[in-house]
Amino acid sequence: PYHDTPKTAFHISRLLKSISEQTFTDYEIVLTKEGAFARNHNASIIKAKGEMVQMLGIDDYFASPDSLENIVRGFDNGAVWQITACKHDNGEEVGWEHQPYWTDDIYTGNNRLGGVSTLSFRREKGLMFEEPLSWLVDVDLYYRLYLKYGYPHLNNHIGLVINTAGDRVSNILSSIDKQNEIQYLTRKYGK
Repeated sequence: PYHDTPKTAFHISRLLKSISEQTFTDYEIVLTKEGAFARNHNASIIKAKGEMVQMLGIDDYFASPDSLENIVRGFDNGAVWQITACKHDNGEEVGWEHQPYWTDDIYTGNNRLGGVSTLSFRREKGLMFEEPLSWLVDVDLYYRLYLKYGYPHLNNHIGLVINTAGDRVSNILSSIDKQNEIQYLTRKYGK
């Protein structure tokens, strides 16, 4: 899923280059530009034909040529969903490795798993991002996956590089919008 930014062409080029370098080659690429964040991600899931889905924000990319192979291997133990470790790219340097871990209060925004690009899952009809959430759209899906399938498989291989600079949702939403989403999910999950 992508949207237009001044750097869209650069991000698409970098992402596609990281995909073309993968040692695992049995994949399809689905690019969508269909409305708001959750809607656009859902469009990608609907259009995908594969057994597994690896979400990638347009400004994120694979960390190494064996990233996708390691992600696919993460499903060998029967996992339904997994979160992959990542590094962060602040626009000037790539660093700060993040190893994901579960928090029981994730629905409050205490997300230690990572953003949407760290998520991969077995495609199942009806498992979509909730519209119109923006900031906690990943957290809501993670919590629903947890309720249905249990804890995620945590893939400790650094598989992705996540952009932390620029116009990410977490940088452009107001604190009031963020608080409203926290309150919504807290009510939704009855906590």
